[in-house]
Amino acid sequence: MELRNSHILQLDGLRAIAVLMVLFVHFGLLGLGWIGVQLFFVLSGYLITKGLLIEKQKKGNVFKFLKIFYIKRSLRIFPIYFLYISVFIFICLYYYQYDRLEKTIIPMLTYTINIYAMFRNHVDMNGIGHLWSLAVEEQFYLVWPFVIYYINLKFLKKTLFSILLIIPIFRLVLFYLIQTKTNDLHYAGELVYLNPLSHFDAFASGALIIFFEEKYKSFQIKDAKVILLSALTIVVSIGVFKLIDEVPQNGFSFSYLSTGGFPHLMINNFGYFFGYTLLNLFFSILIFCVIKCPNILAFLKNKFLVYTGKISYGLYMYHVPVLIFIQHLKISNSFAGKISLMILYFGLTYLLATFSFKTVERYFMSFKQKLI
Repeated sequence: MELRNSHILQLDGLRAIAVLMVLFVHFGLLGLGWIGVQLFFVLSGYLITKGLLIEKQKKGNVFKFLKIFYIKRSLRIFPIYFLYISVFIFICLYYYQYDRLEKTIIPMLTYTINIYAMFRNHVDMNGIGHLWSLAVEEQFYLVWPFVIYYINLKFLKKTLFSILLIIPIFRLVLFYLIQTKTNDLHYAGELVYLNPLSHFDAFASGALIIFFEEKYKSFQIKDAKVILLSALTIVVSIGVFKLIDEVPQNGFSFSYLSTGGFPHLMINNFGYFFGYTLLNLFFSILIFCVIKCPNILAFLKNKFLVYTGKISYGLYMYHVPVLIFIQHLKISNSFAGKISLMILYFGLTYLLATFSFKTVERYFMSFKQKLI
């Protein structure tokens, strides 16, 4: 299998959709928006695995292989992550939040904030809670390069399918053990969600795209439409069934309906068992169809979406402090006031992410060729 690297604008568009969903859910407008993180994980599984396999084709030794991977990832991720943490440390010191800083500094610096958040007595995570997904990504990076380097392609494919089968069972067992011990459904759901192993089927779903991408060299847009529509129908049908079956005691509401049947943590009807995998597989089918038939969702090439996808890392990092800032503004709770807040929220987040991308991120990425 001879792989080549190629930039697909539509994948930037998908990144944009993912980060916009997250921004909307945190603003309180889209209960389903949390799945944007799942889309990020699946995309990461595809892109990281493909990049590693391309590097493996060059037949360099393991040290060179790892060096290239970790330098690229570090230059892309570390600069604004540690800049963000530095600002957080300054704020904690300025407001004398020494206990909060003491308990979160090591988890933040070591990309284990998701592990720390699993403890019931953790401190206030306001402003840093969203870093959990970056921690999961980094924990994936610690393992995956070794898997790709030392496992041949035939066995890798079997490994990926095995992960798709094993991880849902892992989530089921973990949820049952925590819920039985604590009698707390929400806490059990949180532990499942924050656990890095719980999302390895997302990365595996993304990685499997590569094998189907190579197998189906010629793929007609009509085939892609049938497959994508079928997958969407299955997901929507299950979502509608869950909506009807899990009506809250106070009845239907916009926030409830906006989850599409997939509320955050999915603690009812074994959603934590099959829901994540269902969404991951749907996203892998979506990505596959977009790769093979770029025009199937032509709007993903829209300049705004492509640009949003390019600065998506910054948008994800900065949207939380912007949200905290605007929540302290004394703006009317009327419809016009909420619209004003939303415009301010997105505007400031985009400005920060754009400035960050054009200065900090581009500056550090320019070192890539020199260091590898």
